[in-house]
Formats: sequence, C-alpha cells, structure tokens
Amino acid sequence: MKKLCFLFAFLLVLSSCSSDDNTVAPVEGEDVQVKSRLVVSATATDVTVGEVVEFTAKDKSGAVVEEAKFVVNSSSISAKHAFDKAGQYAVSAIHKDFAGSNEVVINVGKATLELRLSHKEVTEGETVTFQVFNGEEELSSGVKIYEVGSEKALEQMTYVAKTSGLVSFVAKGEGFIDSNQVSLTVLEDKIPYQDTLVLSGDAFEIDAVSFDFDVKEVNGENVGTVKKTTDGAYANQYTLIIRNKANDKAGRSFIFVDIWVINPTIKVNSDGEVTDYGKRVLPTNDNTIVRSVYSSIKGYEVSDTFNKLHESELKIRKFEVKELDAKARADGETELMFNYESLDGAFKLEFKYNGEMYVKDYKS
Repeated sequence: MKKLCFLFAFLLVLSSCSSDDNTVAPVEGEDVQVKSRLVVSATATDVTVGEVVEFTAKDKSGAVVEEAKFVVNSSSISAKHAFDKAGQYAVSAIHKDFAGSNEVVINVGKATLELRLSHKEVTEGETVTFQVFNGEEELSSGVKIYEVGSEKALEQMTYVAKTSGLVSFVAKGEGFIDSNQVSLTVLEDKIPYQDTLVLSGDAFEIDAVSFDFDVKEVNGENVGTVKKTTDGAYANQYTLIIRNKANDKAGRSFIFVDIWVINPTIKVNSDGEVTDYGKRVLPTNDNTIVRSVYSSIKGYEVSDTFNKLHESELKIRKFEVKELDAKARADGETELMFNYESLDGAFKLEFKYNGEMYVKDYKS
C-alpha cells in the first residue's frame, strides 16, 4: 500500500514538471526587436518666465529624432518653448517607435519687469507713455501700471500729468517680479487761467465766485465744523459757489462744489470728541477732497455726492485772503480750475477762474 502511495506522488510531481516545460521559448535564430528610449536634452534648465528653452530628442546612436513630440504635464509643447508662469516643469518626449524618454526638469523663476517712460519731465496737462519689457520683449498685455502709493491701476499705458510735483510708477504682472520705479517730474503750467464756464458744451459768463466756510457756534465763537475722512484725518468744509450770468440758454443761478480741507491743527481725544478746533486752513492742491457737486441752473441741474462722483479734477494755484480768522467775511483772490463729468455723462462742467473772490462763514 505504501509503495502505491509513493508511486502516485512521484507521477504527480512528474506531471507538474512536464507542464512547466510547455512554456514558449524563443526560436533559435529569431530577431527580437526591443524599443529603445529617447534621450531628451534642453539648452537650459534654470530660466525665468518668458525665456525660451529649446528641447532636443535623440536616439541611442545620438541622431536627432525630428518627429518626436515634447510633453509637459500631459500637454504638448513645441521644441522651442517659453514658460509663462514660475514653477518646476518635467519635460519628456514621445514617438511611436520609442519606449518613452527621460525627463528633463526645468526650473522657471519669476522675471523682473522693466518699466520705461517716454519722458522724465513734462508740464501739467501733457501726456506720457509707458513701456513694459521682459528682457528684450515688450509686453502689451498681462501687465498693469500703478502710481506708487495707489492700489488702483491706470486704465491705459498712458498718464496725463494733472498736478505739479514728483510722481512715481511701477509695473506689475502675474508671474513677474514688480518692475523698477520710474519717476516723473511735472512742472506747473505757468499760463494764467482765463475765465471759463462751460456746462455740457454751452458757454456762460461768470458773474461771481465765493467760498462758504462751514461753521458752528462754540462758546460764543464760530468754529469750523469737523469732518472725518475715510483715512481717519480731520477736515473742515468749504463750498465753492459759482454764479453765472443769465443768457439765452439759462437764467442766473448757482453751482455749489463742497470740498473738505484737511486740517492737522484739529485735536480729537480717544473718545472722538474735538478738544481743539484748531486754526482755519486754506485750500491747496495737496489738502482738498471734492465731496459733492450741485447745480441749480435750469436745464443743467445735477446733484452728485461723493459716492456718485465720477471724473473730477480740482486744481488750486492761488488762494489768498486776509484776516480769515478775524472776520465773518474775508476778501481775497484765487486762481483755480475745476472740471467734472457725471457718471452718465449727462452733465459736464469746465470751470477756470482767476480773480477776486471772498470767503464768508456759513452756519449749516
């Protein structure tokens, strides 16, 4: 019985070995083709955004495979490629006759923009043009120009110099390091203002110009009412009053322009209470904020407050009065310009004045 069991086990092992021998073996003399891999190289592996890299694919003999396609992140790229964003990119090659390729890692860093200005010095009212470069390439899109200190980009690649002084600019773009700063010197336009009052294209003569100084009575004296700006500064309010002469277009009436004048002499405690109303400060180009525009001239009505103001420009060349703190009315002279256009474009104001005016207290 034991012999029979041993014989059965022996035959079982023999059968198993015979099964393994049935595997297919290469026929002697047959030529088996195994696909080789492409070898990818690049002209540079450390570049900046916008810099061109040229890729080459070769076979194992060193011959260039012209038909090879280059791939990065499953997307095809050309043999000469410029990366538009900073990062690390693995580039490989594919071809139907080859079993893939090695990967070449390209490190792309942010490029620094270069900002150029058409003029370094202009007169008020003149226009300058900007150019932005990435290396030798001039960029026409994807970049914005900012006035230094402002978070709002210019609408175009040009700038109209409105106020005399020094102004600086910088170019910014996604994937780039901010450009160098360029500075522009704006010279004051010395040509005196000629009296002008144009409402929506119609000309009027100016009858009178004055300013109201908004006051309230404190301890028997008139003091300037205190306003707080969105920046946390304290100011007084003046109202520019323009009176037109009647003509065949409209009768005699008024235009009112409220402006806030920053007053650093005002003192306020931690509870927001005014402890010192300070001295009266005259309007200048640097301390005024336009708050509202109102016209009661029939056919040229407008009432726009600060949150509706669209395009406004106030320039004060001269504002001189005598004994402003000592009188309820102080005579003086001014040279100023104010332009305004409503959001819907229905009302436009062009105003220039060079002559006598007066300032008087006004209790609102």
